[in-house]
Amino acid sequence: MKKKKMNFEQKRNLIFMSVCFFIILIGMCSLVRNQKVASATENRNLTFFPHFTLKTFLSSEFQSTFDSALADQFVFGETVKKNMNTITDFVDYTKISPEICKNRYVKVNKDFSIYNCDSRMVYSPAIYDELQDKKFEKDINKLTKTVQKYAPIYYYILNDSNNFNFSSNEQIYDFSKYLDGVPHTQLHFNTYNDYKKYFYKTDHHWNYYGSYEGYKAIINMLFDGKEEPLKPEKLVDFNVEFRGSMSRDTQIYNFKDDFKGYKFNFDDHNEYLDKKIDIYGGQENYFDGKIENDLLTGHYGKFYGDDRGEIIFDYYDNKDRENLLIMATSYSNPINNLIASHFHKTYVVDLRHYENANGEKFNYKEYIRENNIDKVLIIGNYTYFADEDLGI
Repeated sequence: MKKKKMNFEQKRNLIFMSVCFFIILIGMCSLVRNQKVASATENRNLTFFPHFTLKTFLSSEFQSTFDSALADQFVFGETVKKNMNTITDFVDYTKISPEICKNRYVKVNKDFSIYNCDSRMVYSPAIYDELQDKKFEKDINKLTKTVQKYAPIYYYILNDSNNFNFSSNEQIYDFSKYLDGVPHTQLHFNTYNDYKKYFYKTDHHWNYYGSYEGYKAIINMLFDGKEEPLKPEKLVDFNVEFRGSMSRDTQIYNFKDDFKGYKFNFDDHNEYLDKKIDIYGGQENYFDGKIENDLLTGHYGKFYGDDRGEIIFDYYDNKDRENLLIMATSYSNPINNLIASHFHKTYVVDLRHYENANGEKFNYKEYIRENNIDKVLIIGNYTYFADEDLGI
């Protein structure tokens, strides 16, 4: 006997009944399973199912609380919200519950997070990948061998929040392991509280204290501890609110830094920005009180100097000193002149902008020989080795 085929209406009814049954089943499971206390995705405590009383029923409090609890405790609800959160990159950072975010990351968009309920933005930490680790090793070894043919090479590794997991207090990639036998040092921290000393709240760069500590370590490395670093005359609080790159990228403007800077006394010298004589940065303007102070003024760049393809510092009274080449990104901006004060001529090259500014690709062999470079200093953080063209 042949089975009778269902018509369209019967199929539709069957599908409808199945969906209804599934929803009811999921709802019943939500009622009887152990209730969840908090949502990591939404960064808040969840609503529990209420106890029934006549008073709460008549006042509609029971129905309202029950609806909220059903939404919060629904089976698979956390998974759905997590996926939606990934799609929308949404988090209400103004309502972060301390019970949720203590010693944890709270994502504010794809690349940035808040950690430990603090009014500070950090990178969402990189994820260790064995293939990426091998790429780092290959690229750094190649860079070292390329430069060493023409001049001694030194590395300063600038760890930042991208290369550190505060929850586990672990550095994600250890760049120093690729530099066995090569002079190197690094900015290293062990905890989130250590990190906060060196970096801004709203900008990915290191602050006046972090950059100065980096400068001292670099001079100690380049001169084998036989050279005294410059000492600041004073620390100046410019009484302006600084909302840095992370604020601009996330459009979160209620976090801010107090912008401060050290004042140094530099010997006479000339500065060249992309082959033209000029003054790098606006420090004198800041110390004279001539400060632009709009909501999103980039004080880091305005004070220390913007990114350039090539910067040359000529300390013409240091003719008996060596010439130095610094390969770096904007992290070197606060310390370029400090380091340069210890040399005759210092050349700072940012490979992101060099070709556009000079009309040709950078070549280590030609550049080192043409400018009589005695030492090469690489200042790099995680993204420098992960994303940048190292010119090799």
